[in-house]
Amino acid sequence: MIFPCENLQFEHLSRGLVLAATSFVDYRNKTRTEKRIRMTIPCCVIPIDRHNKPLDKLITAITTDISTSGIGFLYSDPIEPCRILISLKKSPTEVLHLIAEIVRCGGVNGYYKIGAKLEKKINTAEYTDLTMPCDF
Repeated sequence: MIFPCENLQFEHLSRGLVLAATSFVDYRNKTRTEKRIRMTIPCCVIPIDRHNKPLDKLITAITTDISTSGIGFLYSDPIEPCRILISLKKSPTEVLHLIAEIVRCGGVNGYYKIGAKLEKKINTAEYTDLTMPCDF
């Protein structure tokens, strides 16, 4: 199970994006099989191919929620469905790296709410091409 990161300070994100992210999760949906946990922290995302090689540039987004099988995040531009490596700070000294598949992307109030299905947690030491220069 993946747990949310609490009380992290990130000066490089705009306050508006953080406030927007906290308002986009609908916890009233009773048809969901898994509980979503609101989690508003920065994340680094990079599209990857089926061999886990980077396809595009690294982007910084902000998470909106997470469950045991998926993660939601906001970004300023749309992202086409693809596999991604997503990195987020689990604690002040630990970064969590996850492989996921983008399954939806929709515009909301000037941002794009992106949903991804989690595939697996990885150790980036195993993937030398996935060294991520995240500025957490």
